[in-house]
Amino acid sequence: MASTGAKHRWSFDRLGGFDQVRLASDADWLALSTLDAKLWAVLSCPSRQLAVDNATFDLLDADHDGRVRVSEVQQSVVWACDVLMSPSLLSRRRAEFVLTDLRSDTQLGELLASVAKDVLEQAGLPLESAVNLPLVADAIARFAQQPFNGDGVITAQSVNDPELLDALADVMQSVGRSEDVSGQLGIDSSLLDTFVAAVDDRLRWLDEANTAGAFVLGEQTEAAIAALDAVSAKIDDFFTRASLVAFDAQSMSALNPSLPIYEAMYGNLLTDATQDIAALPIAQVSAHATLSFSSGINPAWRHSLDSFYQKVVLPVLGERLALTLTDWQQLQQQFAMSRDWLTRQEGVSVAGLDRARLMAWQTSSWAVGLQELITKDSTYSDQLKMMSDLRKLLLLLRDLDVVVNNFVSFRDFYSPDQLGLFEAGTLFLDGRSMRLCLQVDSVADHAKMAHLAGTFLLYCDCVRRSGADHMSIVAAVTAGDADQLMVGRHGVFYDRAGDEWDAVVVRMIENPISVSEAFWSPYKRIGRMVASQLEKLASARDKAVETKAATTVTDVVKEQKPADKPAAPPFDIAKFAGIFAAMGLAIGALGTAIATVIAGFLALPLWEIPLVIAGAVLLVSGPSMLLAWLKLRKRSLGPLLDANGWAVNTHASISLPFGATLTKVAVLPAGSHRSLLDPFAQKSRSGWWWVLLLVVLLSGAGAGYWQWSKMEQTVAVKESTVLIKPDAKSALGTAVKAE
Repeated sequence: MASTGAKHRWSFDRLGGFDQVRLASDADWLALSTLDAKLWAVLSCPSRQLAVDNATFDLLDADHDGRVRVSEVQQSVVWACDVLMSPSLLSRRRAEFVLTDLRSDTQLGELLASVAKDVLEQAGLPLESAVNLPLVADAIARFAQQPFNGDGVITAQSVNDPELLDALADVMQSVGRSEDVSGQLGIDSSLLDTFVAAVDDRLRWLDEANTAGAFVLGEQTEAAIAALDAVSAKIDDFFTRASLVAFDAQSMSALNPSLPIYEAMYGNLLTDATQDIAALPIAQVSAHATLSFSSGINPAWRHSLDSFYQKVVLPVLGERLALTLTDWQQLQQQFAMSRDWLTRQEGVSVAGLDRARLMAWQTSSWAVGLQELITKDSTYSDQLKMMSDLRKLLLLLRDLDVVVNNFVSFRDFYSPDQLGLFEAGTLFLDGRSMRLCLQVDSVADHAKMAHLAGTFLLYCDCVRRSGADHMSIVAAVTAGDADQLMVGRHGVFYDRAGDEWDAVVVRMIENPISVSEAFWSPYKRIGRMVASQLEKLASARDKAVETKAATTVTDVVKEQKPADKPAAPPFDIAKFAGIFAAMGLAIGALGTAIATVIAGFLALPLWEIPLVIAGAVLLVSGPSMLLAWLKLRKRSLGPLLDANGWAVNTHASISLPFGATLTKVAVLPAGSHRSLLDPFAQKSRSGWWWVLLLVVLLSGAGAGYWQWSKMEQTVAVKESTVLIKPDAKSALGTAVKAE
């Protein structure tokens, strides 16, 4: 069944503007590992946020760097071909096989067939039955519960000797734990080695410290230093205050808590743990620099001072009723060397074990016994690996074809009945469903690259209906128009599992959506401009009327003397007539222009009229349509995936026909009955304004046409007069007189 890429005859389909390899036979799969990487659609991709089980991508990601590469996909294909009798079984995308599907001419195929046979027998199924994921998962779970399961980790279940069980607890408590495949905690060989090395280091350090006399109290030195450190700052503070009082007795009242401090605490519920109490001196300060152990102690520090007395003062100084400054300085000096040794201590991880226990570890065979159990567990590793490989085969049978058809090619993406590996679901918004949706980590970062796709993009924040989960997506709009698309619009996103998310648009990248949209866009822009100007004009007129009314009312109510009132200007009839004359001239000029256009248009031959109309439309819409067409030709999937961390190796265009399949616009079902009568339609008299406007335009056109005709007749008379000879003029004049 061997095949080489050099001899294999490949088949390619032209999809999305590039050649995509077709995997239809066993020979195709066997030769796939030799296909030139330059012909692969993708060179690498992230191993998360994809429509395949993460467990499959964990298998494909051999180096566990969070990315799947061409070489890793090729290795998985080679591995599957080494096991399967017919590699084209991968195209079924089903996680099941029968024993006859496994190769008997390879070592790996034979081993997996043997393990699969054991799985069927343990489940009480006939050997002709199909092996599937639930069956193998149950077998792995049963195997994992055994005391020795091949993962190199031993747990308390693996140990029968009580001494070894205690030793196991020492290791786990000191240097950590590993998780067994069963989920229980235990240790492996590396943890045991770390523990044994720490025991040796600790005992050597203890011996050196004892030889140097570093430990004042032997093994109790560390506990004594901890107790001393707990009160060191407070005792230093006490003796410093006492020395100030000895220097100047006037400072005593200031260095001890004042009455207002206690009054501030009076209204609170006080305990020994109250922070305000702990902030007070450890004892009352006086000129006698002694710290009593029996009375006058700040209650917040009583426990710490008692521990200091028991662990430090009593063993070193003996019984004392009070601590003097000299005693305090002596204690600090005696523990100075111990502090220095503690900063250089070794085997810290086993510091919780006393010296006797550490020496017992050195002299006993506990380490050897635990290592023998770990070695015994490891002897079952081959069986565990085979069962894991059986699970790997089932995952590849289900998912490898999906990965390959979104890696070596984008066949799934360009198939009407499949979804691409990277597609997250479908967004419903503005009477449309958008299939090309990708999950993104950062909207801002993704948009930096995605704008090069030449596609109209909607970035949405999505929240699951329960409100617990959030994610961001980008959706490509490839059909319809952008009139009602805006930031803040809400929609619903359905992920591939069918779960519903509330979506809101947070950002848009605007690009042409279709040529038909570009055709209407100039007229829409003109309409919006006219509407905007009319709105501004109406607003200005309304404001002017309001201002004039306010001024009039102010003038009426304002009290002025008759002599102060300015005289009203006389009515200027000439100015009034001039205004109306100018208005008449303007209307006449407009009517003349309209009449000229209409007359010229009607004078055309009938067959030229449609051409003129088409030319006018093309003149208005043509540039917009051409620009949109040029941009739509550059629409590509690549930048959308590149912005998500994919290394796309091809253009992968989104043509107009294909784009129409990615975004579906709402249409009525076939055979639906539709009534155009809307009982709730807006009933207004705005139609009369259009009628009035039409009448005015037609009147102006008629007047202009009449003036234009009269001007033509005048010009004709003048021309005919110029052409008549002088003698003919005399004769004509005589004839006229005779008549």
